[in-house]
Amino acid sequence: MTTSAAPKTASSALLDGDSVQPDGPPADTPPTVRRPDRGAAMAQHPSSVGQKLQVLITADTELRSVRIIVHGRMTSVNLHGLDLVVRRAGALAPGSDVVLDLSGAQAWESIRDDVSTTAFVVRLATTMGACAPLNLRVVPPHYLQP
Repeated sequence: MTTSAAPKTASSALLDGDSVQPDGPPADTPPTVRRPDRGAAMAQHPSSVGQKLQVLITADTELRSVRIIVHGRMTSVNLHGLDLVVRRAGALAPGSDVVLDLSGAQAWESIRDDVSTTAFVVRLATTMGACAPLNLRVVPPHYLQP
């Protein structure tokens, strides 16, 4: 008559000096998906080709004036992000003077009309609602010829 031995548990195998080899992940564990390197994916994105803006926002202690200093290459794509920054700076202290300094930035000649003070005020008027009027002054960027 043959008796079958009970299967060893991990703790009993370690006590006996035997090694325990895992049989693999439990059946209820989903298979792991190998994801591509995020850095490589970001490097291939169109926005990574030198079109990102560096923005520094400064304000005086009484919030009477806010200065937004922009460096980098301005395009029609990243201009929308700049609209959001100007809107937030204007909402920070309604009625304050906001200076958008683009003198350290470069822009294509084709967006010259989009970076004027009037163009910013018109685009932001629809999104700012009943806030105090935006006292905005734009220092123009250096324009690039296509």
